[in-house]
Order: sequence, then structure tokens, then C-alpha cells
Amino acid sequence: MHISECTEVMKIVNAAAQEFFYSIPMRPCSRNDKVFIVVDVAPDDVAARQAIRSTWAQDDGVVMLFVVGLGSYEVVKRVALENARHHDIVQTNIPRFHPHASILKSIVAMHLTLTCHGPNFFMKVTPDVCVNTRRLLLHLRTMSNHKLLYGRRVDDYLAPFAYGITFDLVPFFYSMSLKMHVWNGELPEMYITERLASLVAPKKYDIHEFVDVADTDVLPGRDEFAVARMSSSGAVARRCVNLRKSVGGRRTASPRHAARRSKKSRGKKASV
Repeated sequence: MHISECTEVMKIVNAAAQEFFYSIPMRPCSRNDKVFIVVDVAPDDVAARQAIRSTWAQDDGVVMLFVVGLGSYEVVKRVALENARHHDIVQTNIPRFHPHASILKSIVAMHLTLTCHGPNFFMKVTPDVCVNTRRLLLHLRTMSNHKLLYGRRVDDYLAPFAYGITFDLVPFFYSMSLKMHVWNGELPEMYITERLASLVAPKKYDIHEFVDVADTDVLPGRDEFAVARMSSSGAVARRCVNLRKSVGGRRTASPRHAARRSKKSRGKKASV
């Protein structure tokens, strides 16, 4: 990449870091949250976002946000309306088809986590994954929360569908990303988990329970996966539910369902 192109990329990063959302996330991080998960998704992929909301995003111990790029005027309006309902979308001003869009969105997400003081782990996933949060949190409890990268290792970098870093590395990675240029055609996982990581030499934890089942009908069974990559958002919605049932994933009730249960409980007490 030429110096002028690199400068332009940094301008986009800085602008996106300062003007990256329509509204504040639905709830702040707390000490009960263990992992901050960012989903890199296209602005017009409503189905993928809804599939995740209806499955693993409801679990305890997870802060989840979608990070989207800049779409057409109509798409931006629809994203704003969607976010007004769910409060879980970070709308960046990074063009959707920018050659380094995924890297830039990851950097913006890191910038966002700097205000989050609960979780010890930051994680980036693609929209075609099912997260078994119970198994994931079990892994995180056994891992160091200092200078660590984790995911499925591929040579010297981590597989792109799911990887993470400990929170102590986030400020360093973010600050260094504003100085280190991006090579033409460089993959986000290589830039972040190999080149940026080489500057601090953290440990890399290879989690074999991060599995890719997109090209096979063989599904992981009970307690055999922490993150599973599916073939599409439809597969996430359909198969993730069944997988979660098999591993006993615990769901957090929505406010509406919680209110209904509370009302039923009061009714039962009154009738006794």
C-alpha cells in the first residue's frame, strides 16, 4: 500500500472511531459479563442478525454487538430503525466494499471496548457461527486473562470465523493499528492475530472446540463445541437451536417473558 493510501485508511479509522454508532448499546458491561463478542456483518443482512438474537446472543455472561459498514441511504435508514428496536448495532461510516473494511471494523470494535470494564476477553466472530456460551465460558475460566490470543490456530494466525484476545491487549492492538499499515489483499485475521500480535508476542491458545461444520453434515454432539461455523444465517437459526438444546445452553428471558412469568407467579400466589 502506498503512503497516500495508508493515510486515507487511517483517516477512515479515526473518523469511524469518533462517529461510529447511532445509539449507546442496550446495557453497559458488568462484572457478570465475561466476554465481549463483536459480530462483523453486512448492513443489509437482517436475517443473520435476527438468527443470532434468537439464539446465543440471549445467553448470560456475554456482551454482543453487531458492527456494520456503510450501505446505501435506504439501508442506513433501515439499520437505524432496527437499532432503535434492539440497541445492539454499531453503524460505522466505513464503506461496505472498502478493501480493508473488515480490518477497520475490527479496529473500531476494539475502540468501543475501551469503555467496557467488565469482561476479560474480547472476541470477533462472523455472522455464520453458533456460539455455545457455556462451553466457551468454561474454556475462558481455565485460560490466562493476560496477553493471550485464542481461537482455532492456522499456521501463525487464527481462523477467521472466531478468534479473540484478552482485554489487556485491546488498547495496545488499537493504538498500534493506527500506526501499522495494511498490506494490499491482507486478510483481517492475518493482520490482527499475526502481524499486530507479533509486536507483543502473546501466547496463542488453540481451542479445538472452535469447529467449522459449514461443509459437512456431521454436527458436533453434546459438549463437543464452543463455537461452530455454519453454512448460512438460516443454518444458524435452524441448527444452532438444536445444538444448544443438546448442550443445555441457558437462555436469559426477555423482559416480556420475564414479566409474563412474574404475572403468572403472582396469580398462583393469590389463588393459594
